[in-house]
Amino acid sequence: DISDKKRSEEKLFKYTNTLEQYTANLIQSNNDLRQTEELAHKRKLLLKSYLNNPIDPVFLISKDGRILAVNKVACQFINKDEKELINSTIHSFFKPTTTTNLNNHIAEVIDQGKFAFFEEIYHEKQYIFSLIPVFDENGEVTQAAICVREMTKTEDPQDNLINQSIQG
Repeated sequence: DISDKKRSEEKLFKYTNTLEQYTANLIQSNNDLRQTEELAHKRKLLLKSYLNNPIDPVFLISKDGRILAVNKVACQFINKDEKELINSTIHSFFKPTTTTNLNNHIAEVIDQGKFAFFEEIYHEKQYIFSLIPVFDENGEVTQAAICVREMTKTEDPQDNLINQSIQG
């Protein structure tokens, strides 16, 4: 019968269309997953580059102020070894005003996903504390990287390298 054949063709068309939509959605989901994985990998590399900073102290801090990772310069800055710093809180090593500033800015950085910074005198020297949001694999900010740069230095190691290459 012609009407049965027509209904069968319509059903087949609907199933084919549904299957094509499903396949397109699956391909898009796979592409999105690949992009998310690539972004997570780039973020890990960026975090690694922060922690490998050979000039400035860098601390990786959780929202509650626990130290999750540090670079060697941070250990020298605080005058503690890495084992003493990991899982301790920033309250243990900084003066109260610095700790208050850090806590306020860490919460701001993690909640809003924006960079923050403040200046502070620490051990009679002027420092700038830069706080950088650290994203997890889901794109959520769960940690902050703190980079501390002394502002009272008269010579910048990077400037010295540039000057030497110009003069050389």
